[in-house]
Amino acid sequence: MTDFQNERAELAHADRHIEDANRRVGRLIERITENKAKGWDTMEAERLLSLMHEVLDQWHAYRQVVLVAIARGGRQGWNPAS
Repeated sequence: MTDFQNERAELAHADRHIEDANRRVGRLIERITENKAKGWDTMEAERLLSLMHEVLDQWHAYRQVVLVAIARGGRQGWNPAS
């Protein structure tokens, strides 16, 4: 597999994780809303939701790194400061 193919595979991998995380976040938001309506304590669920958003942010950042690497022709020699 070439570097370009590897980068495309990494991009697809990141996209799958982002899609999965979005689904999970959506489900958790629904459950929090339902449980709040029932008067239940949702503090721990809201903490989990916050962590899930942080993970999702990291996947988006990783995806951006892969896109930059693809645009530059591969990760070798890639320097985020340049």
